[in-house]
Amino acid sequence: MKNTEVDFNEALKQLKEIVAKLENPELSLEDGLKLIEEGINLHKLCKEKLDKAQIRITKLFEEKAE
Repeated sequence: MKNTEVDFNEALKQLKEIVAKLENPELSLEDGLKLIEEGINLHKLCKEKLDKAQIRITKLFEEKAE
């Protein structure tokens, strides 16, 4: 599944799972790097969705103020 298809809550859940996996001292360096890369992509997705939500909320408040 592409990150663009993942909703915010699912991305956040996946990020939490990645953090749990990264806390495992048995994790190999290569696997850790792959998880970090995946986590960074999910973080970007979450940030984009939050930014869009903030813009929508701001517009709603501006419309109500008029």
